[in-house]
Amino acid sequence: MVMENGKIVLASGGTIQMHSLRQWLVYSGLLEGLPTREMNNRKIDALRREARDRTGHEPFLIDPAQEPIEYDGKYPFGEPALLPPVGCEADFVQSGGGYEMRLTVIWFQHDYAFPLDPEVERALIGLDWKRLAQELEI
Repeated sequence: MVMENGKIVLASGGTIQMHSLRQWLVYSGLLEGLPTREMNNRKIDALRREARDRTGHEPFLIDPAQEPIEYDGKYPFGEPALLPPVGCEADFVQSGGGYEMRLTVIWFQHDYAFPLDPEVERALIGLDWKRLAQELEI
């Protein structure tokens, strides 16, 4: 496992610490009908907007695969598709030398963490931290 005690060693060599993690069932509250790509994209846009408003910086989205849902005929509300069922939003921090860098990351996976899905771990390890994270003075 790449993450140990909330710490991740990046491919660039730095280490980041998970500061917080929020998880939820993506389709909790969907009472009828099928999820569609359009609905999923609206959910993702809303998550990004909420994270940006909360933190003051642009979150990074690990782009989720949307699995097509087979449907006989043409579904009237869009193209049926499923996101992985668990949404995740985590704040990561890197501190040192009088500064702190923060980044919020949003992703979707098949089960509640931990462990993280292997694709998510690979994406986290490969983050371009210096380009994506926001530096704050402490």
